[in-house]
Amino acid sequence: VDWVLTRRYRLILLALLFASLFPVATTALIALETARRGSRQAALSATIGTIAMTALASFGAADVALPSTFAAITFFAGVAIGALLQRAGNLVLAFQAALLFSILLVGGVTLFGPDPEVLFAPVIEELAEVRRASGAASEQVAVVAGWGGILFAAAVFSQVMGPLLLAAWWISAASGQKRFGKEFRALKLGRFLGIVATAIVALGLVFPTGLVQNLSA
Repeated sequence: VDWVLTRRYRLILLALLFASLFPVATTALIALETARRGSRQAALSATIGTIAMTALASFGAADVALPSTFAAITFFAGVAIGALLQRAGNLVLAFQAALLFSILLVGGVTLFGPDPEVLFAPVIEELAEVRRASGAASEQVAVVAGWGGILFAAAVFSQVMGPLLLAAWWISAASGQKRFGKEFRALKLGRFLGIVATAIVALGLVFPTGLVQNLSA
């Protein structure tokens, strides 16, 4: 962590390296820089990373809109997560805020955004093909067609919670403190989120609507 923070170009190069293979690490790296150098400096690094990813994508694809959007989300989410960790002051509060944001985002996109089944159509088709190749029955293959919302919810939660925890660990290491383990073991939903989570799970057992099923899954 100290080696990465010594020179900005090291952090940016590592973030670019992980952007396609392991975007969680890219977001966590930008969050680390946000905590150490401030949101303005981290936003500059995020802009450089987004431009570089867009330029690389332009060599291999005619349509760069999707790769550019993915890069912007990956890099600038790090700025937001780093600022959240700074503002919250501890991992528990940041975790609860990030979880609430994830729930609201999944709910908002499910209700008002594009259909997750369309967004994840290539992934769903690939999963269905894997099941066909393994000799699964047609009914088992058909189940995969309804996984779009679940895949979207999983992507949101992993891309928010993964970088949050990873960045908190790195920030703790960079500051020479050993508080991450203690704060990690203290993670909890709290009263408000506990009630919300319980209600979502209970509704998921009763109502088969896409929104409730996506959140409860």
